[in-house]
Amino acid sequence: MQVNRFVLTLSTLLINRCAAVSLHMQTQRSIAKQRKGEHEGLKLPWRRKPLSHAAGIVRPGSPDAACTKIIEQGLAAEHALDMCKAIVCFEEVTRQLPKSAHYRSLLSKQWTDCTYLDVSPAQEQLSDDSRRRFNITALEHAKQAIELDDTLALPHIAACTSMGRLALLSDNKTKVRLAHDARGEAVTALALEPSNDLAHHLMGRWHSEMANLNVVVRTLVRVMYGTALAPGSHHDALESYQTAVSLAPARLIHRVELGRTLDRLGKKEQARLELEVSLPLEH
Repeated sequence: MQVNRFVLTLSTLLINRCAAVSLHMQTQRSIAKQRKGEHEGLKLPWRRKPLSHAAGIVRPGSPDAACTKIIEQGLAAEHALDMCKAIVCFEEVTRQLPKSAHYRSLLSKQWTDCTYLDVSPAQEQLSDDSRRRFNITALEHAKQAIELDDTLALPHIAACTSMGRLALLSDNKTKVRLAHDARGEAVTALALEPSNDLAHHLMGRWHSEMANLNVVVRTLVRVMYGTALAPGSHHDALESYQTAVSLAPARLIHRVELGRTLDRLGKKEQARLELEVSLPLEH
């Protein structure tokens, strides 16, 4: 009971701290990579012609100075859990960079994080209908990002996240369909980027949620997908979280979910130690 209370307290106090910054370092790596690509691209004859933002012919991470400032403001708002301001910023960024799958994915994240943090752009507490609508909006942006560039892991991660949260607000049949689709996005993200810790984390969340399904939903899974959709287990979730921790040991959310899973499996002492390790982590 003591470990359970400890877990619940950490889940409330700590998960929100990392919800807005989990993609920050990935964003910075993308910007650095793309800027490097700009200089290398000058050597290629088919890339000598200047790119035009107005025409929408841009690469992720190659904004002009004004757009860079808006991106920085959006990331700062995300870090401060001000998702409403972050939405405004990244909507403007995607208007200026309409071909950027990366920033379209980040816009998707802001919309779904609103439902996780229970705030709306109007600063009102959300109803279930609003949460569904916001997650549908997030999913639409994620799908647009995939259409722009289906070779990036981030759009698939964004799609999986919004599907997972939308499933929590859906009827059983829709829940099962979304679970199937979300798993597909997580698997695709892992295939594209096997070392992506967030993709492994989402796979862990999928296994954890599937393991907690009630009998009615489990029956629907078998009826709709037979054995094509794995039932999920806390042991599989544990493996995914352990991989995520090994890839990003300082990321708070991995440690917390690993601790929660260890607790569910009855490994109380390991859970307590893992959660204690998570206390000083920033993200």
